Amino acid sequence: MAGNKEKPELPDHDFTAKDRIWKDHCDKEKNFARHWQGTWGFMAQSYDEVIKDELPKLRNPELQKLKQNQLKQQQTEKSSDDGCIRAQPSPKPVPRTTGREIGWRSGEPSLALDKYGREARPRGSLIRQFNWPTEALP
Repeated sequence: MAGNKEKPELPDHDFTAKDRIWKDHCDKEKNFARHWQGTWGFMAQSYDEVIKDELPKLRNPELQKLKQNQLKQQQTEKSSDDGCIRAQPSPKPVPRTTGREIGWRSGEPSLALDKYGREARPRGSLIRQFNWPTEALP
């Protein structure tokens, strides 16, 4: 049994690669924290600070009446247009049964809902996008 020496098991993960990924996370977090105020700083303000310039306009009764008149005019214009959606005539004849109506117009390539084909393929590995070492994966 002296000839059967057990080989030391190699670790499943490369710890230096995991360390590189951790450093990358820390660098990105610092970068996002540095740029947060410019990007999302408006979220930290109170609602009153955000609308302080708009309050005089909102409290002016003349402007409110003007807006109401504009809304009434828009509503009358919409009602005179019948409010109906006009569809173009179908290039194919109307199906004989209601069961065949399902997907009847979607057979036309210009009316297809799935514009990326049957399967949208990914554009590569997430590991390559982040430029991480593959040795860190299990």
